[in-house]
Amino acid sequence: MIGGIMTSRLSLAALIAGGMMVATSSANAADLGGDCCADLEERVATLEATTARKGNRKVSLKIYGHVNQALLIWDDGEESDAYIVDNDHSSTRIGFKGKAKINSDWSAGYKIELQFESSSSASVTATNDDADNLDIRKSFMYVKSKQLGKISWGLNSVATDDVTHDAFKHVGLTNHARPDFHYVRQFNFRNADGTQNALARVGELCGAAHSDSDACFDIGSRRNSIRYDTPTFAGFKLSAAWGEDDFWDVALRYKGKFDQFKVAASIGYSEWDPDPKNTGGEEDNANGEESFAGSASIMHTPTGIFVNGSYRNTEVTFGNQEFESDSYYIQAGIQQKWNSLGKTTIYGEYANSEDGLLTSANNFNAATLTGSELERWGIGITQNIDAAAMQLYVVYQHHEAEIDGSGADLQDIDNVVIGGTIKF
Repeated sequence: MIGGIMTSRLSLAALIAGGMMVATSSANAADLGGDCCADLEERVATLEATTARKGNRKVSLKIYGHVNQALLIWDDGEESDAYIVDNDHSSTRIGFKGKAKINSDWSAGYKIELQFESSSSASVTATNDDADNLDIRKSFMYVKSKQLGKISWGLNSVATDDVTHDAFKHVGLTNHARPDFHYVRQFNFRNADGTQNALARVGELCGAAHSDSDACFDIGSRRNSIRYDTPTFAGFKLSAAWGEDDFWDVALRYKGKFDQFKVAASIGYSEWDPDPKNTGGEEDNANGEESFAGSASIMHTPTGIFVNGSYRNTEVTFGNQEFESDSYYIQAGIQQKWNSLGKTTIYGEYANSEDGLLTSANNFNAATLTGSELERWGIGITQNIDAAAMQLYVVYQHHEAEIDGSGADLQDIDNVVIGGTIKF
């Protein structure tokens, strides 16, 4: 009996000793300094080197952006050429954003966005193919309530920014398929004798050189401002902003679905008054601008057939002079997934800007001008490549212009844009 007990105790001791040896061996194997784990140590080092670090465990960090490069081929009736450009319809950029949860209702966050344009399509000319642009697009922070909405402050989009085309996004169209003249904006139309007409620049004729924005249709921009956005209610969202140089605006947006149709619409109003009123306080002696604009979109989802439209009206006051311009844009096409790569979009477009030259900042006092007209029609195709978060596109556009009171016979401008966007 005693021998049996001794044998059992020795067996138990042996098991305990063996377990301790296994545990010790496992602990040594887990030591990253050991030779057996050199591969694991290398992988950890690689992961650390490729991971975006954040300042603390409470606020998230996300890096995003895209690259948008294209070949711009142009012909102004006298000369033609081809440039490699950064597509200013949706410029190359990188951004950093993050947020933190305060409680079940409130959160806070930030966004910083930088633009890197190597030869901007909106800045090149017939004599200059170098127009690099490094810019801070956005730098703001915000607090948000699920019940009360969102308030943000800093360098940010004002309420009406993109109001003339953001409805198009609801039907899945890309940023290059939009109203603004961002491909040959700095080009001057040629006179019949081949010389460049100093007044007839595309950007002037479409109203892009007006006081607040450098786009032809968009009435908003990005500026140091305070912005408020309501929560979305029944598809509607209201936004308002106030910012530097006595600017304020308000916009209403809607997105919805009805049976087999997707619809979206945006409207906005803005006022810009950079200079104080004169000592007499007379409104008609003030420098300023008032604009109204909007866009609408509808798509029949089974067929992919869509129609989009935009409108903009701008009134400019300069001293005792008042000028007004109107622009409208219509686009129609079809979007379907005809191949395994992703959706294909084919569309046609027409844009018209009346008296944009009169409201251009450089021509407020051009008393000899009685009016102007800029027309553009074009066609385009976009192919999504879903596996690479990429879009490839080809666009052709034709431009015609007239300036009332100038007596000029202007030649047409044509351009083809072949490019692609890849997101990250």
